[in-house]
Amino acid sequence: MRPFDSLYTYSKRSFWIFQITGWFIFSFYSFLVTTTTVFTRSSGILPVTGIFLWLVTGFMLTLLLRAVFKSEYYRKLYSIFRIGIAVVLPLTLSLLWVLEFNLISPVFIMKSRYTIFDSFRNFILDFVFVHGPFYLWTFFYFGIKSWYSFVDQKIRAEKANSMLNYANLQMLRYQLNPHFLFNSLNSIKALIHENQELAVRTVTSLSEFLRATLQYNERLMIQVSEELAIIEKYLSIEKIRYEERLDYSLKSDEDVKDFEIPCLITQPLVENSIKHGLYKNPEGIRIHVRFYKEKSKTIIEVSNSGHLQPDWKKGVGLKNLEERLDNCYPGKFNFTIGEEDNNVITRIIIESGI
Repeated sequence: MRPFDSLYTYSKRSFWIFQITGWFIFSFYSFLVTTTTVFTRSSGILPVTGIFLWLVTGFMLTLLLRAVFKSEYYRKLYSIFRIGIAVVLPLTLSLLWVLEFNLISPVFIMKSRYTIFDSFRNFILDFVFVHGPFYLWTFFYFGIKSWYSFVDQKIRAEKANSMLNYANLQMLRYQLNPHFLFNSLNSIKALIHENQELAVRTVTSLSEFLRATLQYNERLMIQVSEELAIIEKYLSIEKIRYEERLDYSLKSDEDVKDFEIPCLITQPLVENSIKHGLYKNPEGIRIHVRFYKEKSKTIIEVSNSGHLQPDWKKGVGLKNLEERLDNCYPGKFNFTIGEEDNNVITRIIIESGI
């Protein structure tokens, strides 16, 4: 999952977006209420100006709340004291807000609110406009910050897990590539003494194959069409070595050519078919590589003529391949090796839409 830059990281910018938006909505509602003379004794610009100044004060008082909640002193307190401050401080500031309203109400022809003590007696009635905004602000401040923290931790965990999977896949790939290179160099070594011209052609084909794999060095996933091109080069190298003893065919349905699979996932399957197939059938084998789709499943099939030994075991290459599949498609793939109609068939079945 790259890039992993979190869109949920709590920042100054996100705070100001919520702060301004919240107070804008509350102010809009307050001005609507003003027209009903709940706060004013008459209509006109003067009482509206008074309401505006009162709302600006409320805006500034919530910034004071934020400064307290962000302070190092507050964060070092025991939880019980932090909760106490989160309950008492909004109430204290809301009462100061009432006091300010009473002080400016004669100047701006506004209805005087209750006294501080009256405010306690009429707490329920006054909650929406006096105490409510501060408690609501406190609730959203801690709620949104906690949510962002939760999401950010989740993204960080997913990032760490993805990076671990990426490292594992890279390690498995690098285990496979030297394995193939070792076998290819052994083939070239044998050809040098038998047919130098063929050895040169093999080296050329090998360099083209390695160049093709290097193109996808930083890509763990490639399209089926790209995988086919690489396997074609690989088989052409083996064809030079085994000549008429090796025949092969590659086929892909049109609807799977753009489907992405782990890079070089079929190479160890083809290598395994050649290694074991020719060992048991000295006269030669035919290898079929096919990519096709059945309903919601994408199927990779590699088959070779011959029989499966009862005591066969998975080697390093096949074990690495299965682990790569498990990293890419956890719980959504099936990897089988069996015998059908005198052919050893290896199938990788992947649930599409992952």
